[in-house]
Amino acid sequence: MRKTRTPIGAMMFVGLAVTSLALSGLALAVGCGTSAGTNAAGSGNDGGLLFVDEAGISGIWEDGSFVATAADGGFCSGSGPIVVVGDSEGGTTTSQCTGQIAEEIFKSALCTCQDVNLQGYLRTRGFSSASGAVDAGTNGAPVGINGNYVIPALAVNAGFTDVGGSFAVAGADSLAFAGDFTVNGDFHAASSLTLAGYTPIAGSAWIGGNVTNAGYATVGGDLHITGNDVLPLVVSGTRTQQAVTIAPPCDCSALLDVGALVDAAQVTNDNASIGLSPDALHDVIGVADVTLPCGEYFLNDISGIGQIVIRVGGRVALFIEGSITAAADLEVELSPSAEIDVFIKGTLVLAGKGSFGSTSRPAATRIYVGGSDDVVLVGASGFVGNLYAPHARVTSVGYAKVWGSIFANDFQVPGYADFSYDRAITQAGQGCSAPPPTSCSQCGSCTGGLACVGGACGACTTDGDCCGQDVCQNGVCQGLLIH
Repeated sequence: MRKTRTPIGAMMFVGLAVTSLALSGLALAVGCGTSAGTNAAGSGNDGGLLFVDEAGISGIWEDGSFVATAADGGFCSGSGPIVVVGDSEGGTTTSQCTGQIAEEIFKSALCTCQDVNLQGYLRTRGFSSASGAVDAGTNGAPVGINGNYVIPALAVNAGFTDVGGSFAVAGADSLAFAGDFTVNGDFHAASSLTLAGYTPIAGSAWIGGNVTNAGYATVGGDLHITGNDVLPLVVSGTRTQQAVTIAPPCDCSALLDVGALVDAAQVTNDNASIGLSPDALHDVIGVADVTLPCGEYFLNDISGIGQIVIRVGGRVALFIEGSITAAADLEVELSPSAEIDVFIKGTLVLAGKGSFGSTSRPAATRIYVGGSDDVVLVGASGFVGNLYAPHARVTSVGYAKVWGSIFANDFQVPGYADFSYDRAITQAGQGCSAPPPTSCSQCGSCTGGLACVGGACGACTTDGDCCGQDVCQNGVCQGLLIH
């Protein structure tokens, strides 16, 4: 029997897509208290995209025209931190909220530009803090791997893989599963596949080689396969032998320039408004407790062996010139409506507890790491937040529990990796509206779930028009849920 394919957007607001992050020069625009703009008629439209015009006046793009807005750029009333993305070749700039950037980056529970190496098991589950309820099933937590999925010592995924969503592996190395392998979505594999255990695939499957099945494997949708399946899979839909090519599921060609954002924030920030020193959290011994109201703040680093507590009372963007290296506990506490975006020029190393927000609302926290040194998550209590480290290997010791998501160059865990993905991240930019782009790319540029078709934004017609593992549903690119 065919499974029902339900897009995530059918259950919640479909977040606006982000403009291309491939553009090279980035600078921070205006946040709380940093704008020289004036409040003009019609400036109550805080849901628009905030930006700064050539005269330095902050405003929003509303119905095709610029409208000046409040001195804080509308940031504190709901539009989120703002970045300006510049094209060094064309000399043009576009602006976007970091919520829009988060929507585009954090489409999956786990996404890697290179490889995933696990000794134990990988498990993902999805929920939405926007709806206030955890899914009863195993939905909406996809995994994308541009490289290979393997345990180096065994050359086989001998453990347990249970993906609560679609799963795509674009690497050329063969895949081999000796234990249970479950995909509650579509499955894409660029290479040959060996199965020895129980393998239920709820959606359709695309296999770029042969399948050797020594266990029991089922496909709830259609099977597209380049080679042959020895001991054939049980396929509910159609079986097609054809050339299969798997595109990288994670967009690693358009990376956010975190360092440039931090450099800009060193010049323009709200530190003075609360008397915050850039060294306030440097080499902490004992207890350090800092409260950040709405605004954009700059620190040289966060380090030490003491307990560090950062209390966030509104929409906050925090920029770190160096690294976060906390040997004890680092806890970011958010008020019920607060959000935080943390931009780290260096790296992130947590030897103790590292909690960036609440396990009930991970979508409210986004951490962006610009450096290439290893990001280390060690804390036994788990990690909260959506982590972007496209140049780095993200690793943990033993059991890695993540409330949120990880986008990394490589992901390596010698034990278990368990993700609780908050799909509300896909609506993080709902308070922003972008000017219509003059050109587009498949991943990014087009807003409102539109696809880049023939060089222009419009309705999708096939899943292939959409970015990553999104599917086309009624002309809109959205995440996939299967019940």
